[in-house]
Amino acid sequence: MDRTARLRTTYRVNAAATFACAAALLGGGHVLAPLFGVPAAFVWGLGVLFVPFAGWIWAISRRPRLSSREALAAGLLDGGYALASFLALAEFWPRMTPELRFAIALVAAPVAVSAAIELSSALRMRGSPAVA
Repeated sequence: MDRTARLRTTYRVNAAATFACAAALLGGGHVLAPLFGVPAAFVWGLGVLFVPFAGWIWAISRRPRLSSREALAAGLLDGGYALASFLALAEFWPRMTPELRFAIALVAAPVAVSAAIELSSALRMRGSPAVA
């Protein structure tokens, strides 16, 4: 099996899940906002932010050679998102609706796993600028 198969698969799952979340937030923001107890504009704005990230992750997954720098960047972005999500849960738990708590945890947990795979792949690939 290709040395980068796990990273490539992680990128593709990450991109598909991120785009699915973006579509749900953009298409259902007006329904989700009251459940989450936040303005619809916030839900839509988050969806808009997810689209370019999903596109970028999909694009790098399709490259013939994967870069350790891109794996590091993706891992840091995903890790930062997961950490910020868990910190938001800890800090704002009493002010969040149960639906919002569930949604944040449901998204943040697999993002943390993606970050771990991306960062560990970046470390393994370090020393070689690109890996086939």
